[in-house]
Amino acid sequence: VYKRQGGGGGSVAQSGGLASSFSLGVTTDVDAILRRSDVVVNCLPSTQQTIGLLSFERFEKSRCSANVGSVGSPDALTPVRSLPLFINVGRGDVITEEELLRCLNAGVIETAVLDVLPQEPLPPSSELWDHPHVTISPHVSAVSTPQIAADVFVDNLSTYVECLLATEISANGKGSEASPGADQTQRTLAERLDYVVDFDRGY
Repeated sequence: VYKRQGGGGGSVAQSGGLASSFSLGVTTDVDAILRRSDVVVNCLPSTQQTIGLLSFERFEKSRCSANVGSVGSPDALTPVRSLPLFINVGRGDVITEEELLRCLNAGVIETAVLDVLPQEPLPPSSELWDHPHVTISPHVSAVSTPQIAADVFVDNLSTYVECLLATEISANGKGSEASPGADQTQRTLAERLDYVVDFDRGY
C-alpha cells in the first residue's frame, strides 16, 4: 500500500524503490487499506471470499469521518475526500457494476481504470462505456505473447508426457522399485506444471 505523506507530490522512484514522499505498509485489513490509500489496485482472484468484497458502502466509509455527538456516538458521516484512482486488473466480480457506478456518480471514486469487468464481454448498454471517469482496457493487463504461450504449452506437455510414461512403466512392473506410483505422479505434476489453475480457489 503506497500513500503520499503530507499530501504533497511525489512518485515511486524509477529504481523500483520508494520515493521520499511515500510510505509503505502491509495489511490484510481491507478497510484500513482503503482509508490509507490514494490509489487502490485490485489484483485479487475470484473466490468466495473476494466476490463483492468492495462496495459503495465500504468505499464511502473509507473516505469519510464521523461527526461525534455530545454522548460520544457517531451522528453522521462527513465526506473528507474522494479516492483519486481505482484500478482493477484482478477479477471483475470484486465489485458489482452497480456499486462501482454508485461510487463514480457520487464522487467517492474519481477515476476507474478497468481491465476486468463483472460481465465480459461488457454489454453495449452498460453505462461504464460512456462514463467520463472510466477507462476500459480489453483484459490485457498481463502481456502474453504467442511465443510465451507456446513455450509454456511445450514445457507443460513435455512434463506431462514424462510423468505419464513414468506412471505406465511403474504400473506395468517394468520400472525399478523407485518408480513413482499414480498418486506420486499426480503430486509431481502439480509441483512441476506451470500456471496450474485451482478451480476451487479461483486462481
